[in-house]
Amino acid sequence: MMPQARRHDEANAGFTVLELLVLLAVLAASTVIVGPRALATRDAIRVDAAAHALAALLVKARADSISHSVPSEVVLDPRLGGYMARQHTAMRRLDKTIAMRTSGFASDAPGGRVRVRFKPDGTATGGTIVLRNARSAASIAVDWLTGAVRVKRLG
Repeated sequence: MMPQARRHDEANAGFTVLELLVLLAVLAASTVIVGPRALATRDAIRVDAAAHALAALLVKARADSISHSVPSEVVLDPRLGGYMARQHTAMRRLDKTIAMRTSGFASDAPGGRVRVRFKPDGTATGGTIVLRNARSAASIAVDWLTGAVRVKRLG
């Protein structure tokens, strides 16, 4: 006995135009819903990465001050959107889309720059640094008494 060949029904093969249009409508709607969220997530990741990089430098400056028993500082330049660990090192720049704002620090450095100083006993010049772009923001708080550095996402 030979196996029977399946009969190919031409009427049921493929998709109809209506089914393809419904599929395209669903894909378009999901793009409209997911697209802005993807952009907001990308912006939040950029701000978080910049905030954690700056916070890591601040923590390192505090640790160096304590371990070497000498004051250390991090210089912030909100106008240019950059920061550096020492006076004679290259300035690290933030992403062009991220703005920096400081509050609570004494701005005694030339050109509107702000110094965050750490003393050998662990204390610091306290204040807050806010990094912000179009869709997200993060704050970096430096406690004056303990020198502790904390990063918090603002939105």
